[in-house]
Amino acid sequence: MSFWLIQCLNGLSHASTLFIMAAGLTLVFGVTRIVNFAHGSFYMLGALVAGTLVTQWLPAWSEHGSTYLLAMLLGAASAALLGGFTEVFLFRPLRHSPPLYPLVATFGLSLVIHDVLLWALGPGEVFAPRFPGLKGAVQVGEDFFPSMANCDALFGSCCVGCVASPAHSNQVGTARSCCHARQRHAGCLGC
Repeated sequence: MSFWLIQCLNGLSHASTLFIMAAGLTLVFGVTRIVNFAHGSFYMLGALVAGTLVTQWLPAWSEHGSTYLLAMLLGAASAALLGGFTEVFLFRPLRHSPPLYPLVATFGLSLVIHDVLLWALGPGEVFAPRFPGLKGAVQVGEDFFPSMANCDALFGSCCVGCVASPAHSNQVGTARSCCHARQRHAGCLGC
């Protein structure tokens, strides 16, 4: 019995990670009407910056929760910075072009990001240590389930709740639906 429960929890943990990526891609497409093939490359950039920070550049940061969280925020900030540049210098000029142009441009951007990261960080894999405090496991019946995967499943479930909330029930839902309905005014809301 505990084997099947562990498998369900593993599935929920992995599905949560996929949902977070897919929700980001869907929200970007809903606002900009551009399919961003480089979306996964932005995630890769953030993860590699954070992972390289805690393993190679500043390995002492992996020992404390606050500095590890700072490394994760710096990785997310690097992805957000690249996303901002992409919006200004790639998406806006292509906004009124045929749909194939932004598709090809974002595919090319994905290849460029991959090659730049390969050149800058090298071809080696980055295995970041688990977040401090989440290195253990929780006992489920006779088996054990990693605490980090448990946290992933919980965070993903919270994200599902936020994204799936009714459009007008809170300020985030109202801004999301407004950005989707009136793309010209999305910049006024910061979307």
